[in-house]
Amino acid sequence: MYKYYAAMKYEFKDRTAYKISLFFNAVIFALVMYVMVHVWGYLYHDKDALIAGYSYQQMIWYVILTELIWFSTRSAILTHQISDDIRTGNICSYVNKPYDYPGYILARYLGEISFKTIAFIPIGGILGVVCLRMFPNASFISVASVLVTFILSVIINGIIRVLVGLSSFWIEDTKPVIWLYEKLILIMGTVFPLELFSENIQQVLKYTPIYVISYGPARLFVKYNHEDFFKILLSQIIYIVIGYLCIQIVYKKGKRRLHVYGG
Repeated sequence: MYKYYAAMKYEFKDRTAYKISLFFNAVIFALVMYVMVHVWGYLYHDKDALIAGYSYQQMIWYVILTELIWFSTRSAILTHQISDDIRTGNICSYVNKPYDYPGYILARYLGEISFKTIAFIPIGGILGVVCLRMFPNASFISVASVLVTFILSVIINGIIRVLVGLSSFWIEDTKPVIWLYEKLILIMGTVFPLELFSENIQQVLKYTPIYVISYGPARLFVKYNHEDFFKILLSQIIYIVIGYLCIQIVYKKGKRRLHVYGG
């Protein structure tokens, strides 16, 4: 485990060197959040009204948290490196290393995401307090629950992206798949809560990664209850276990494919 922790720590430290890139990412995040706050402000013409069961304050904090998750978990490591390593043959240099390649990539991803999250949380929090002129109505239990589910959602997002990246053993270009995945997460569950969709679509979306990556943690923050927390937590654990097993199966088949073609 130490080797993966070292990889995560190295990536975290490496990200501190890219201060200008972080600054521009933070500016983009702040601008997007500013626009979203005003869009929902327009939709909530009456600030005491409810939309899909959410008050104006709840909706703003929901969107801030989901946008935080979406911006923080976008990773160049998972979007490009795996597919590039496979396409160029560079993955051959990792096959005989004394660590698991997918685990190594996930560790680096967690280091990158940890750094970005620490940078973006104050921006989202300050923007929410300034625009709403109030702190979120959250208890210690709801904040702790959100923290747990947020960490697990980051891991699930990483697992899915690794699986897409490993599909480069069979698919030459995975960028369209990643693009589609990101847009589905953005539209269904990030910008709009599931309650805004029809009942039939909601039932389908509750069995997708959208439910456990963005919607679940954010909803717990604004509408916490124990039953939803344990339901989301169980779903996340199932996703992680099944997802990591799928990674190992796909990676082993991919390595055999390398050997067959002389990699």
